[in-house]
Amino acid sequence: VVSRAFTALNRFTDMALPLLKSNGTVLAMKGELKPDELTTITSRKDIEAETSEYCLPFEQHRRCMVTIKQLA
Repeated sequence: VVSRAFTALNRFTDMALPLLKSNGTVLAMKGELKPDELTTITSRKDIEAETSEYCLPFEQHRRCMVTIKQLA
């Protein structure tokens, strides 16, 4: 499941997880990721989340990719 700046991360995660196949992955592209938004995800026991930050090449705007995997 892939998203680009759709909604709050916890809301998107709740909507996307039922759509995953076993061992599936959610990729959520975010602009600025607020710390409290990430905390609501990382505090969950049913998923594992990783973030990677990058900068767009021409505009130099910062972005964050959140990779979420559902734990068995």
